[in-house]
Amino acid sequence: MEKITILGGLGFLGSHLVRYLLDEGYQVTAVDSLETEFKDDQLELEMDFGRNASFSFVQKPLESYLLDPEGETVIYVANNEDEATVNAFIEKVPEHSFILFVSTTDVYKDYTAIEIDPITKYGQNMLKNEKKVLEVAKERHFSAMVLRLPTIYGVHHKLDLKIGNQSLAYREEGGRKESAFDLMYIDDVLEAIRLALKNAGTHILHLGSNEKDPWSDSDEHRYGLPTETAEKILGFVPKISLVEGLKRYKEEQKKWIRQKNMKSI
Repeated sequence: MEKITILGGLGFLGSHLVRYLLDEGYQVTAVDSLETEFKDDQLELEMDFGRNASFSFVQKPLESYLLDPEGETVIYVANNEDEATVNAFIEKVPEHSFILFVSTTDVYKDYTAIEIDPITKYGQNMLKNEKKVLEVAKERHFSAMVLRLPTIYGVHHKLDLKIGNQSLAYREEGGRKESAFDLMYIDDVLEAIRLALKNAGTHILHLGSNEKDPWSDSDEHRYGLPTETAEKILGFVPKISLVEGLKRYKEEQKKWIRQKNMKSI
């Protein structure tokens, strides 16, 4: 059974990854400090995952978590904008490890995903952390893949995602501003990460929908981020359109709310 460690394993993307990879037959360790305002929801998820014998949880700050000296496969989806935490962790990664570092398409200037020129502070910070991960990987002889993600949506999302009839609108929260270059439903992202684990190597990739006008309230007519590189290296092709994704999102959100209401009775 393959082992995976997920840093930030009880966050939005991390918790979806835990469930998905357990279903795929992996042995999963989630590492999370639980230092967020959503701690109660995260503990509820941990209890749910804990029913699976292939799941283990470590409550610890990421910078103090030590990997197996023989090497591990790690997905870094925690607060990866925090430069000090990224530096403290990455400097201790042992040889023969594989780190999948989840970044953002905010490192690009625009939706063409050609020119590297972050237009947000978030993108600037993430680009700096990407470079650090790749530099240390070369020095310490472990593999690192940077996977840049656009805006992701799905059940349990903590951002303020407003659902309309045909579009999903992004709103700022907590002072963090991201660029809405593209939208991808969580299930497509999970599949891409599974393929990245199967094609471990030092690459810098991004995901995109290549869908026309993923943001229907945009001032310009364009396509979502291109997909050619991810298809060539990972064999990944997005399958879920915005229309289908919104349908799934609404259904899953209603189901989750019903379950929470039943537990509170």
